[in-house]
Amino acid sequence: MSYVDKTPYQWRFPLAFYLLSVVVIFGLMWESFYSMAEIWSRSDTFDHGYIILPIALYVGWVKKHLLAPFIPLCDTYHMLH
Repeated sequence: MSYVDKTPYQWRFPLAFYLLSVVVIFGLMWESFYSMAEIWSRSDTFDHGYIILPIALYVGWVKKHLLAPFIPLCDTYHMLH
């Protein structure tokens, strides 16, 4: 059984939409992300930037059981305003 089969049905569309949004945003703003990485590699002040994303992903993975009881709902009012 794959991980997708274990994902509750209510979370499949929101997760897919979120991942698609991340890919689109990265695609539209890749120059900015590239510029950030260049600054991180040159500057001693911002060299910690490389570890922020892995730490955030780790904490999210460890705490995922706290999100499991919630059921995501679509709210078109807030999406349009």
